[in-house]
Amino acid sequence: MVLEYTIRRARRGNRARIRRLRAGAEPWRRERCETGAPYIDRLLVGVRIRISDAPQVNERIATAGADARARAQAEEAAAMAVLADQRHGALAEQARLAEASYEAGNLPFAEGARVRAQIAQVDAQRRRARVAGGRAALQINQTLGLEPQ
Repeated sequence: MVLEYTIRRARRGNRARIRRLRAGAEPWRRERCETGAPYIDRLLVGVRIRISDAPQVNERIATAGADARARAQAEEAAAMAVLADQRHGALAEQARLAEASYEAGNLPFAEGARVRAQIAQVDAQRRRARVAGGRAALQINQTLGLEPQ
C-alpha cells in the first residue's frame, strides 16, 4: 500500500514537473543520451549575449562626461556672473563717489571717465557671463536630450 502511494505520488510529481518544464519554469531538462538509456536530469544553462552592450556603455560614459563638463561650465558661468555683479556694484559706488568729488572740484575729469570706462567693461563682462550661463544650460539640456523651449 505504501509503495503504491509512493509510486502514484512520484507520477503526479513528474507530471507537474513536466508541465513546469514545458512552461519554462524550471532550469532542468529530463533527457537521455541514447535510445534505451535511462533518463537523466540535466541542468539548463542559458547564456544571454547582448551584442549592443559595448556601444551603449560607451554612449553612457560619453553622455556622463559631456554632462559633467556642461555642469562645470554652468557653475563657472554662474560664479563669473556673481563676481561681475559684485564688481559692478563696487565700481558703481566708486563712480558715484568720483562724480561727487569731480563736482566738488577735488578730482579731475579723467578719473571719472576712467571709472565710467571700467563700468562699461564690467557691464560687457556681466553680459558675457549671462550668455555663457545660458549656453551652458542649453548644453546640459542637449546632453540630457531635452528639446529647446
